[in-house]
Amino acid sequence: MTLFESLATNVYIAAKAGLPLLPAGDDAARALQRTLWSAAEIEPNVLAWRDHAVRLPATQRDPARAEAAAAALGQRLVVRDTRLAHRPLLLGEAFSIADCNVAGVFYTAWINAFNAGATPQARSWLDRCLSRPAALRVRKLREG
Repeated sequence: MTLFESLATNVYIAAKAGLPLLPAGDDAARALQRTLWSAAEIEPNVLAWRDHAVRLPATQRDPARAEAAAAALGQRLVVRDTRLAHRPLLLGEAFSIADCNVAGVFYTAWINAFNAGATPQARSWLDRCLSRPAALRVRKLREG
């Protein structure tokens, strides 16, 4: 099997691993929903913010684009923050592919000190996801 999209690869691996990484029933659909949401709603804004706030040379940055992307991310984090106030992880008590994929997409903003604003639950969730032992091992490879 060859896949080229990282989020699809993660879902494929989670399906092979089974519970709790890929839950059964309705939560399997919710995990896929969160994965698609992160690709469609989060990633474009993370990349636009990163480019215009951090990555591009200062002369090529567009502060208005960085601000618009940050505002869009903030709105999406508020939704996550509200839902995470009632549970520790996206689908409940167990870490799942939903947490892995959504946190992975947010990683670029997180590592570049994106201001999560008034979303303490979402920030705490993201910190927990990206500080798990397995995540720390992978981050060490990536961050050097």
